[in-house]
This record gives sequence, structure tokens and C-alpha cells, in this order.
Amino acid sequence: MTLILEKHWIWLWALVWVFAIIIATITQTVYGFTPSGGICYYPQSAGLYGELMQFIPRSISFITTTSIG
Repeated sequence: MTLILEKHWIWLWALVWVFAIIIATITQTVYGFTPSGGICYYPQSAGLYGELMQFIPRSISFITTTSIG
């Protein structure tokens, strides 16, 4: 699997960006964003979706950085 990712990393990079832009566009259309001290957050109407969309990337980043070091 690592060999495949190393050979085709540019496509993986592009896939992540396309996926992120699609999710952000759908979220902006459905819920919008709320300014909070210079940072845009999901509004209260987003409920659990907003909480998960902020928690999941941070938790993945935390897990990967702690498992490397």
C-alpha cells in the first residue's frame, strides 16, 4: 500500500483537496459559517455535524503525530 501511495501521491493530494472543497461547499450551502473572534465556525444549527467536522481532523492529526514520535 505504501508503494502505491508513494508512486501516486499527487493524485492522493488532489483527491483530498477535491473532497475537502466539496464538503466545505455543501456545508456552506446547508449551514453557513458563523464568525467567532476572527475564526469562522459552524453555527449552532449545525449541531453534531459541526462538532464532528471540527473534532475528526484534529483527532486524526493528534493520533498520527503521537504515533510517529
